[in-house]
Amino acid sequence: MLTLVNILQVLAAIVLIFLVAIQTTKREAGISGTIGGKVTTPFKLKPGYEEWLDKLTMWAAIIFFAISIVVATLYMRR
Repeated sequence: MLTLVNILQVLAAIVLIFLVAIQTTKREAGISGTIGGKVTTPFKLKPGYEEWLDKLTMWAAIIFFAISIVVATLYMRR
């Protein structure tokens, strides 16, 4: 059971990292613009996909957080 939950957590983390990486920046100001310069993405999305991608990223983060709580609970009961 614990192995399955750990695998799910790793998969959720990979999906979350991928979703965050393909998002475009909302503005160029801030620390990301200062350190890394202008950020461009090779993915050109159709109108409306950015909002959909934001919601998908939010749900991926919620799922990752929930799985992390389950993993922590299972390790505490060991």
